[in-house]
Amino acid sequence: PTSLLLCNHDLHIDIIINREHPIGRDDPAGIADVEVESAVTTIMDCEDSVAAVDAEDKVETYRNLLGLLRGDLACDMVKGGQTITRSLNKNRDYMTASGAPVTLRGLSLMLIRNVGHLMTNPAILDADGNEIPEGIMDALMTGLLAWHDLNKADAAAKNSPAGSVYIVKPKMH
Repeated sequence: PTSLLLCNHDLHIDIIINREHPIGRDDPAGIADVEVESAVTTIMDCEDSVAAVDAEDKVETYRNLLGLLRGDLACDMVKGGQTITRSLNKNRDYMTASGAPVTLRGLSLMLIRNVGHLMTNPAILDADGNEIPEGIMDALMTGLLAWHDLNKADAAAKNSPAGSVYIVKPKMH
């Protein structure tokens, strides 16, 4: 086998076997890597205190969200003197010992945290030049951007198997 997939409480551990890999060739069992599924959900944060404090940050936050929802978010980075591209994981297909196919999602279910209603942000100004409420802007933008995910033809590539959008609205007290 090239992989042993273990499952406990719907979380998975994938033991990658590859005797030609730089790590696997030195391991007596040929284990090249161990991938541990650690989260079933992930929060994409639009919050002012964490991710977006001004108009430029807000635009970048929405741009990243769009890439996540379209599935094409990628980033080039230098590691060990080499440029590598980080991108979203694809779904992975496996075969059980009895020959039945199994597909694991490459991504966890994404929740989108919006800002509470009381904050404002200069990303959008009203007719009088005033900042609009950031919570309303987040609700509108995340809802509109979610269209890219909800209208994907490939159901397996959608964020939500149920066809939903998960928006977290904090500071509602």
